[in-house]
Amino acid sequence: MTLSVSMTLHGLWKDRVSSELGSVRGATLFLPKVWWRWQKLYILSTPVTLGIVGWFTATLSWS
Repeated sequence: MTLSVSMTLHGLWKDRVSSELGSVRGATLFLPKVWWRWQKLYILSTPVTLGIVGWFTATLSWS
């Protein structure tokens, strides 16, 4: 989650999304745009998260 939030903030800074806040339309669409970017990054991290959890469970002793 930390990586997806930091990447979202970096992407917003890189694309200069704050410049769109000057108009009513830009301000209205700002939160949905931020939410969509974060969701996309968070969902794309699922395979890595599952890999880490799978590796951890493989190292446990199940006896």
